[in-house]
Amino acid sequence: MAPPESPPDPIAAACRRRLADGPQLRWLWAGVGALVSSGVPPLMVVGLVGLLWQGIRRRSPIPALYGLALFGGFAFLLLSLGAGFPPAVQVAGVGVFALGHHQGQQRAARDGRRWLALDQER
Repeated sequence: MAPPESPPDPIAAACRRRLADGPQLRWLWAGVGALVSSGVPPLMVVGLVGLLWQGIRRRSPIPALYGLALFGGFAFLLLSLGAGFPPAVQVAGVGVFALGHHQGQQRAARDGRRWLALDQER
């Protein structure tokens, strides 16, 4: 008689999805998520849906938080310098959010690799 199968671990599955994302896919996720900072409502909705989808599927809010933190710092710098928000600055803000989001994905992948390694030791 075979032992009963244990249910699949959703956290391990999410960690594997994080690690399965290649560099191009990570930049694509970062670009879609960065649309939330574009200032254009339809694009912001697309960006928010992308952030939520990735955050739920990968079980990690880290990329969105990194993007938001970097974007917040960028906006604070601009406001401190007295700069306005012309279209070029908005596009730069989207790029800054995407860069932060990508760095957050790298961090989430490292955390996922660590989690899987610890899970296999059990």
